[in-house]
Amino acid sequence: MTGPDRQLLEVRLAQKDLVGILALPVGSVSEFEFTYDPAWLENGYPVSPHLPFNEDIPPRNVRNFLENLIPEGKGLDELLENTTIARANVFALVGRIGTETAGALSFTAPGFQQEASSFRVITDEEMGQRLQNAGLITYWDGRTRLSVAGVQDKLNILEIGDQFGLGEGELCSNTIYKFESGRVPNIVVNEAFTMALARRTLDQVATTRITTFGGVRTLIVDRFDRRYLLDENRVSRRHVIDGCQATNLPSAYKYERQNGDGPDARMYRDGVSLPKLAAVQTNDQLTYHRQLVQWVVFNVLNRNFDAHGKNISFFVGRRGLQLTPFYDLVNIEALYREAEARQDAEALSAQGRDQSTPRFYAMSIGEYEAGTPGNFEDPMTAFALADFANTLGISLERMQLLTLDVINRITQALPYALKEVEEMGLTKAERAHVELCKEIVEAACAEMMEEAKQIPSMKDFL
Repeated sequence: MTGPDRQLLEVRLAQKDLVGILALPVGSVSEFEFTYDPAWLENGYPVSPHLPFNEDIPPRNVRNFLENLIPEGKGLDELLENTTIARANVFALVGRIGTETAGALSFTAPGFQQEASSFRVITDEEMGQRLQNAGLITYWDGRTRLSVAGVQDKLNILEIGDQFGLGEGELCSNTIYKFESGRVPNIVVNEAFTMALARRTLDQVATTRITTFGGVRTLIVDRFDRRYLLDENRVSRRHVIDGCQATNLPSAYKYERQNGDGPDARMYRDGVSLPKLAAVQTNDQLTYHRQLVQWVVFNVLNRNFDAHGKNISFFVGRRGLQLTPFYDLVNIEALYREAEARQDAEALSAQGRDQSTPRFYAMSIGEYEAGTPGNFEDPMTAFALADFANTLGISLERMQLLTLDVINRITQALPYALKEVEEMGLTKAERAHVELCKEIVEAACAEMMEEAKQIPSMKDFL
């Protein structure tokens, strides 16, 4: 079908090089077609393992890739509120935010002319007023500015020197501002502390810092897929995909138990899992698997129950896939304990998980046989870690070495991470929350240390 029978969007890299054409028949919301441009086939690379060169690409693969570019939660609600676009119209939603998706791809109508580069400065006062008035934080100057997935209130922001604001043309965002809401107090300092700890423990972790607008605590995350070039007055962009895109799953499958953690749903385990992530082919599998193990162990030690498939990503280029710096690392246990102390049911469910079972990890560690409920709960035993190692194809001795290394690094890093966030200027409540995070991590390290000692002895049980 051609002409008026199809809707078309041009897919470009950094709004310049034509990657291909996205098409959708009129009257359909799911029969997507994606065709690479001949020049891109000659000189480019597949933008996803599931959108390959020189093969028929199933419509489901295209839809899954696109759907993961769309914001979740309040950001999506605000996007829909200011348009007549239906929630199921992925094509239109991607086109709506198409020049500022995660990474480097843009989706625009044929003949679209890139806007001239401009920088619209936002003052501290303007941002504070917007937050205090509970306005649409993602809707500025007649358009929606959010394009990164997630349920927390976020805003894509361009920082140039000591100014921040909204960019157009070649001046796209290079940071993400994450705002604290009354539903989950202390989440900003929680993430700042956990990320500071991770930067001293894992190979690569996004840079973060704390600020305040109108009394609202805000975490600023430097985007690893963007870099402002002062001499050229533009932002360079690097293509990335998240774990859902890398495993060809929709965002609704970002948790391994895609239907929830309830008793009747636990056996459904078709979402993003550690075996699925381990099977992703990168340009260095040995390094990737080591980093994956370290990420898993770190999340267990920090009781990060929300390390799902959209909280891990990959750079994509001519050399293939490479793990990006880690991000969105939070001590969920500390947030739950404070919520329980307040007896605040709304805060308990604010992370998007089943309130009745809040302490299940997003992915099972070990126990990967079909028809089993998996191993989603603490304590993570020596057998669970050995089973995970067996799935990855690494020796139990190496699994023990990696686990002990993360424990030792975290233990040594705790005082330095604490000092780093204290220098950001903490309130009394925030200081107490960071201490709670520290206590949780210390107890988890002691617990896992005993299990790690037994990992090699699990060989006979596998």
